[in-house]
Amino acid sequence: MCTSVNQGMKYLFEDEEGKFKATTPVKEVMIPDPLSIKPSEKVEKVVKLMEAYSIGSILVVNDDKYPINIVTYSDVLKLMLMGKTDITVSEALNFLKPDRKLITVRSSDPISKCLKIFAEKNIKHLPVLDNKNRLVGILSARDIIRKAALLLFIDNLTQLGNRHYLESIRHRLLRMKNKLGVLFIDIDNFKSINDKYGHEFGDCVLKKVANTIRENVRMVDDVIRYGGEEFVAFLFNANEVVVHRIAERIREKVEALKFEEHPEFKVTVSIGTTLCGSISLLEECITTADKAMYQAKKEGKNKVVFYLPRQRKS
Repeated sequence: MCTSVNQGMKYLFEDEEGKFKATTPVKEVMIPDPLSIKPSEKVEKVVKLMEAYSIGSILVVNDDKYPINIVTYSDVLKLMLMGKTDITVSEALNFLKPDRKLITVRSSDPISKCLKIFAEKNIKHLPVLDNKNRLVGILSARDIIRKAALLLFIDNLTQLGNRHYLESIRHRLLRMKNKLGVLFIDIDNFKSINDKYGHEFGDCVLKKVANTIRENVRMVDDVIRYGGEEFVAFLFNANEVVVHRIAERIREKVEALKFEEHPEFKVTVSIGTTLCGSISLLEECITTADKAMYQAKKEGKNKVVFYLPRQRKS
C-alpha cells in the first residue's frame, strides 16, 4: 500500500504555485515544549542541560511557567570565562543584561514577523506563546533556515533532491577526478497511469519508483527528481560497466514492483545513460542521457540505452 513519506506535510514556505512565502505561522516551524529553568536555579544546571540536549538556549520561567528571560549559549560562555557558573540564573541575568526585556511571539504570528525581529533586535531565539499566554515553543533563526533549505532542495512528494539540489552539489562534482555516470530515468506511459488509475495512485507510483532508484544506487551517488516522472541519478567515480550494471538493476527492480491497490498493474522505466568526464559538460551529459532515454522509448521501452556525449544516432 502506498503512503506518503510525510503524509499531510504542508509546504511551509511555498504557495500553491511553488513561490516562496513568509506568511507561514510560527507553530509550523517552532520547536514545541522547550526546556526551561527557574531563576533560582544555578547556571551550572544550564550548562549541563545545554550539553545534554545540544541546544543553544534555555528559557527562564516563573512559577506560572511564563517566560521572563532567556539564557543563550553566548551568555553561558561569558559566565564560564568569568568563573561565575556557581551563581543563580537570576543573578547571572542581572549581571549580563539587567535592562533587556524578553521579546515573545504568538504561535499564530507569521514567520515574516519573526524574521524582522531577528534582524532588528540582533537576537537568535524567540519564545512562542499561545493565545492564552502559555509557553508552547521556541523559535530560532536556524529553525527557519533549516525548514526553508529543506523545501528549497527537496522534492516534497518523493523526498529526493530537486533541480535546486543539483546546483548545491556542483562543488562536489568539481572535486571529482574520475568520470561521472549520468542516468536519465523516465517512467513509461505515466500519463496513461494517471488517466486510468487517478493522480493519487500516480503519486504512489512516483514515490515507489523514487524509493527504488534511491535504494539501488550506491551510498556515494545522488538522485534527483528532474521533473514530472523524470529522475536523474549521478554515479560518482563510475565507468561504463558500473553505469550499465546499476541502470539494469534499477530497471529490473522497478519492473518487479507490486501494488496492493492494483495487483495487475506493472510499471516500467526507460533509462538513458552516459559518462561525463568534465563538470563543465554536465548539462550536455544530462541532455545526452535524455536522448538515450528517448532512444530506449523508441526501441520498445523498459530498456537501458547508453550514449557517449555528442554521440548521434546513425
